[in-house]
Formats: sequence, C-alpha cells, structure tokens
Amino acid sequence: MVTWSYGSYVITNNDGDFLQRSATWARNHRLGMFVDRIEEWRYSEPPSTDPADKLGFNATEITVESTVPPTSTLPPELSVEPENITPVVTPALANEGVWAPIAEISDGSVVAWATSIRPLADHASVVATFVTIDQENLVAGLFNGYEMPGGDWVNGERLEGEQVPPVLATFNGGFRFEHYKGGYFTEGKMLRELRDGEATFAIGNDGKVLLGEYGRDMTNDGSWKSLRQNLPLMIDGGEDILDKNPGVNWGEDYHDKIYVLRSAVCQQKSGALLYAIVGEVDVRLLVRSLLVAGCERAMQLDINGNYPRFMTYTNPGTANRSGILVDSRMETPERYLDKSTKDYFAFFDPSLLKPGVIK
Repeated sequence: MVTWSYGSYVITNNDGDFLQRSATWARNHRLGMFVDRIEEWRYSEPPSTDPADKLGFNATEITVESTVPPTSTLPPELSVEPENITPVVTPALANEGVWAPIAEISDGSVVAWATSIRPLADHASVVATFVTIDQENLVAGLFNGYEMPGGDWVNGERLEGEQVPPVLATFNGGFRFEHYKGGYFTEGKMLRELRDGEATFAIGNDGKVLLGEYGRDMTNDGSWKSLRQNLPLMIDGGEDILDKNPGVNWGEDYHDKIYVLRSAVCQQKSGALLYAIVGEVDVRLLVRSLLVAGCERAMQLDINGNYPRFMTYTNPGTANRSGILVDSRMETPERYLDKSTKDYFAFFDPSLLKPGVIK
C-alpha cells in the first residue's frame, strides 16, 4: 500500500523534480522530520566565494514577449523605469543590474522590469534575479493549490477560462501550512487564523497589494479580499529585522545551515512590488541581497528546488497562452496554466479582465 501510494504520487504529481515530489509525499505522510534531516545534510554547504560567470536573467538571452495585444491602436505610454542597480562584484557581467522591460498592459504602459545581479561581494557565486512590478495599473489575486490549501475555489489550482486572456504575470506563494504559524484568508474563507505581527501579503478589494505587518499595517476589516501570511517581516523600514524575531524557522533549519534557492517579495517606498529569487543562500544572505535592491519591507515566500518561479505570458488577450520564465534556474513555465499543488499570486490587465472572473 505504501509503495503504491508513493509511486502513484511521484508519477502523477509533476510539480517539482523527482526529489521534490518524494519529499512532498513524505511530508504529506508525517515524515517531515526525516526530510528536514536529509535537507540539512544536502544543503549545508555555504555558497562559494568564486564569482558566478552568468546571470539568471539576461535580456539578450531570454526572450520576453511584449504583452500588448496586436489589436491595440493606443500609443505606448511607458511608466517610469526603475533606476539601475550598481553592480557589487567587479568586473560586472553584461547587463548586470540593468533593468529590461518584460511586461506591458494593453495601452502600451510597461508595468514590469527584470534584472539580475551578484549582490554579495563575499559570496560572489550568489545570483539574484529581481522583478519590479508597477501595480498601479494591475489587479492582483491569490490562487489556491489543490494540496495547499486544497478545496474548491474560483481562484483555483490553474488559470482557466476567462482568467487566461488577461493574465500578465504569476509567481509562487509561501510555505506549506505545517511550516509556518500564520494565517490564510481568501474568498471570504478563513482557513487559518491571522496572527498579529506576521508578514502579510494583503490584496485589497480594489486588487492592489499592500505588504506589511498584520495588526499594524492592516487588519481583516472587510477591505481585503485575500490575506496570506508567511513568517514575520525580514526587512522593515529598510532595515534587517531578523534578530527581532528569534526562534523563527525561516526554512534554515538547525542553525542557519540550509543554503537553497529562495524567493521573496518586497514593497518599495514608491509602492512598487519587487519579486526576488536568490540562490543558494540562507535567510541572512537573502536579506542582504534584498537590501541591495532597495527593499523597504520584505517577506520570504517559498524556497527550495523549482518552487520559486515567476512567469510572464505570450499572446496576451487570447486563450492561447504560454508561460515565459524570467530566470534560467526556474522550471515548469506552464505550471499555473496546468495545475499547482500550492498557492500562487497572479496579476491581470484590468482592461482585459471581466468583472467577477477572479476573487
């Protein structure tokens, strides 16, 4: 029975490589303690000091199509491009820290840019890819995986039907429920109680995102359609606050020894959102990398393997969409068009989004 359960799961679940699927099956069957010990051994080596010779995102190597529908007759009205990030490691690689546009809405306004950088001079092998999102002209939604949290939703395990043409970008959510103490509220349902002091990705009824600390920056007062928590804030007021939260398991397990690919989201002073994928790092190296990007507040999202992923999409305004990964270390660009075991976030062009299509 155990062999059948394990075999059927790793064959039918295509979210992650073989080792990730095996680890997920083990956690689903109360074997998480053994998985933690294996990961401690597997990911205990700190990143090298030797400089990486390539970046995760490179605008000359990764083709990111414009999201302007071919029927649009409106002239492009570009948003304000973010300032380039000064390289930390010298000599710099080609286009290191230089932002490239990766997504536009239907009037031609650029709403997302990406760049890669080696953010740590003392661990120059570490590569970070950042995506900054001007959310003023976008609508966001929290979508729900078939395992985490499970259940029936309007915003479900895949983008489907009328949700597909207007989608602009997607990225992964947070930890599995057993790995954090915070709450999860969406579509009017409280799956886990929200906790004061926890970092919270809050999506308002207007589809705009506020990243902050629950109980201080927002409460469940009826103005939020989704509230997704995931550990405390790592950065607040532009400063590292890890030491203000002792005893938190950031996925580092056993004294900061776990160095893996990590994702995070932060909010900048301008209100723009920044998604980051950084590896291979522990939580302290992650925070240092985010500070290089000018993060004002930051929360960690999912980590490990190919769970961190950010996609834009081809053929905007149509039902024939394909995912485009913004970092060469990411995998499964069709994940959120297929089905996802875990929750994720999506951003939509409001001019193409019909009322009631997302919650």
